[in-house]
Amino acid sequence: MDDSRPLRRRWSFRTRLTVTIAAIFVAAGVGLLAVQYLLVQSFFRAASSATICSEVRGPDASGPAMSTNCYVMTGTGLGDADHPPGAQIPREALEAAFDEYSGALSQDVLGSLLVASVVVLAVFAIIAVLLAGWLARRSLRRIAEVTELTRRITTDDLDRRLDLAGPDDEVKELGDTIDGMLDRLHTAFEAQDRFVQNASHELRTPLTVTRAALEIPLEQGRVPAELQPAVRRALAANAHSERLIGSLLVLARGRGRIDERVPVELGTPLAAAVAEVADEAAALGVEVSYDEPAAGATVDGDAQLLELAARNLLDNAVRYNDERGVVIVRIDAERPGFTVENTGRELGDAEVAALGEPFHRGEASRSADRDGYGLGLSIVRAVAAAHGGELVLRPRPGGGLVATLSLP
Repeated sequence: MDDSRPLRRRWSFRTRLTVTIAAIFVAAGVGLLAVQYLLVQSFFRAASSATICSEVRGPDASGPAMSTNCYVMTGTGLGDADHPPGAQIPREALEAAFDEYSGALSQDVLGSLLVASVVVLAVFAIIAVLLAGWLARRSLRRIAEVTELTRRITTDDLDRRLDLAGPDDEVKELGDTIDGMLDRLHTAFEAQDRFVQNASHELRTPLTVTRAALEIPLEQGRVPAELQPAVRRALAANAHSERLIGSLLVLARGRGRIDERVPVELGTPLAAAVAEVADEAAALGVEVSYDEPAAGATVDGDAQLLELAARNLLDNAVRYNDERGVVIVRIDAERPGFTVENTGRELGDAEVAALGEPFHRGEASRSADRDGYGLGLSIVRAVAAAHGGELVLRPRPGGGLVATLSLP
């Protein structure tokens, strides 16, 4: 297994850009110093020279010198400066002496140059990293601004736009592209909500007429006995459709923005929702536990929508539960919101993630006469988004579901 891949993933783009720019600067500096070192060495050897002179004496070594022989030693060879006949100094000795002299001088100068180059390179590397970091921050500052502005836009405020200022460059083009995408999303969401509302309103009238046409003759006893079961099934299907349409209207309303908000104490809608599901829970053998706090959290929002969200969470927790199961309702102490926890079968992460999708019901509920429409959690999520909050679903250890509605 390659361990380097997770390490690369942890590096941000700005870090990688900084390292890349710094590496290029340092590599260029290393190349420059290497070339400088080789050139200095070559020039030094070519330009170094020395003149070596030797006095020639007679048989009496203590007597005066008869002549003086001088040789010019360079990095390229031996030349005569003053070489009269009768010189006594061997050429090989002079070359060996110059080689020793030139080598010692080269080592001294080039060694000092190497140490100075390493110091300069270290300082240059630090400056390169600082400059690279500054360039990376400057280059990515506007991209970070685009990211932050885009992150703040949610489904309940799709009318917001980036309107990115600055030069007409690639980043400005990216911001304009995101604004165009938001325009299309806003139009699509509005068209979808209008369609749901209009279709729901249009369907309510024929459903009401159908229900009346079935109920009146049934109540008046004008339906033959053998047809009454079929008529009652038709009435049940009609009632099911009316409740479904009502849920779709609520879902469309929940996706909209709440214009008028009032202070709502969370304990009030929770207590009302617990009271509404008490009979059904008792019939199914499910215990609902809720200890209303003395001073509950207060949020600004729509009391009816919050009560509807609590009712849907409780209804879902009661229907999808075990025999002699438990539903625990509590108000969160750390931030405004509440949690509904229920026992039940084991749930996987993928199944929990799909529960919030519209018309997704998972396995059939235990209540045959109220099998739901798969919109309960979708409505709760829409209500949370309309209040600027979120619905978090997670599997409960030991089986069941934990649903937390967090509000700002």
